[in-house]
Order: sequence, then C-alpha cells, then structure tokens
Amino acid sequence: MMSIMAEENTQVALASYYRTANATCGQILSESLQFDAYGRLYRAHSAIGDFERWIQAIGPSREAELLSDALREYQTALLALLQGQYTSAFAELRLFLELGLASVYYSAHIVELHLFSAGELDVNWSAFMDPETGIFSHTFARAFNGELLDHVADYRGLAVRVYRECSEYIHGNANVRRKLPRNLTFSGEHYVSWNDKADATRIVLLFALSLRWLRNLPVESVRQVEAHVQEELGNLPGIRSALGGSVEVL
Repeated sequence: MMSIMAEENTQVALASYYRTANATCGQILSESLQFDAYGRLYRAHSAIGDFERWIQAIGPSREAELLSDALREYQTALLALLQGQYTSAFAELRLFLELGLASVYYSAHIVELHLFSAGELDVNWSAFMDPETGIFSHTFARAFNGELLDHVADYRGLAVRVYRECSEYIHGNANVRRKLPRNLTFSGEHYVSWNDKADATRIVLLFALSLRWLRNLPVESVRQVEAHVQEELGNLPGIRSALGGSVEVL
C-alpha cells in the first residue's frame, strides 16, 4: 500500500513540476510579446509565409522537402525563443540555416541529394561554404546567375559569422553560458540577439535561394516570391535583372 501511495505522490509531483514549467513558459511568452515594441516578432513570423511561398515555387521535389524541414526548425526556434528557452532557440536557428542551405547545395549535386535523403550523408557545412565550389562561390554563381558574382563572398562571410555565433550556444561557450539566465525567465538581451541572428540567417538563405532559382524557375513560380525578393534584395542589380529578365525552366 505504501509503495502505491509513494508512486501516486511521485506522479502528482511530476505533473505539478511540468505544469509549473508550462505556466512559467506562458508568462515568458507574455513578456516577450509585451517587449516587442519594434516589430521584431512580426518580421520573424511573417518570414514563415515568405519561405512557404518559396517551397511552393520550387514545387514538389526533394529540395522543397528539405526547405520545408528547415522552415519547421525555424518555427520551433521562434516558439522556443518566445518561451524563454534560449539555448534551444539558437540551436534550432542554426539548424534552419543548415537545412535551408542544404536544399540549395544539394539541388546542384543530385547524387549527394539522394544520399542525404536516404540518410547516408550528413549535412556538410564545410562543403556549403567552400570558397571554390560551395554555394557562395564564383563557380556556383556562374552556373546559376553570374551577375551575382560580386556579392557571394559577402554572403558567405555573413553565413559563416551567424553560424559560428549560433554554434556557441550548442557547444557551451563559457562567455555565452555566463550570460544566459540561470532559471527559466525572460531575457530581453537574448530576445534581441536571437532576432538579430534570425535576420542574418533569413537574408543569407534568401540570397542563396535567389541565386539558385530565380533564373531557373518558370515565370509564374518566380512571381510567387518576387515581392519578398524585391523587398529584401532589390538593391542588387543581379536580382533585379533576374526578376525582370527571361526565366528558363530546367
């Protein structure tokens, strides 16, 4: 009888613990919403729809599935941020960047795409960032949009930086760890930091997608993403030319 009572007490305590944690997350979410005076959440959330349109534009394919997987990680990251789970939020943001760029890189490397889809190949960040053959290389740009040659190095540098910064949360960097809240609580500093890094990851991925696809999709598909691309990258002549020029079907 005593063991049954002890087990029941344990179950009650366990349920109480997680209900309290859930309530705390709810309170942090409320604080996050109240803190967002500059529209960071609106910008971060509206990006979900922007990348959903990219998935539709690319069409049913393994590449689109990868981008969909990336977007799911982004949504998880955003929810973790709003609930004060900052380490998880930065880790998921890095995974969003990795999988999003994987969808671009493997679209040009069909054998590796099939191996990755079969679980026989892991994400290869070094390959994505290779200055000679990676996404942000002159080789890749010449293959898909040579007018963007002058910009690939800048976006590679941004990708490397934000990847490294997010990785610090995954690898337990001492300086980063000291700044994290000791308990589950709201941190305006980390809320702003995550959004700054999210801005960077999104623009890197958008550039990579635009580089790879704008000149290689049907016109009607490009029109689905045109407004998003024009707003974020319309300052680049190679982007404006791709949006206004002829579009081929691979």
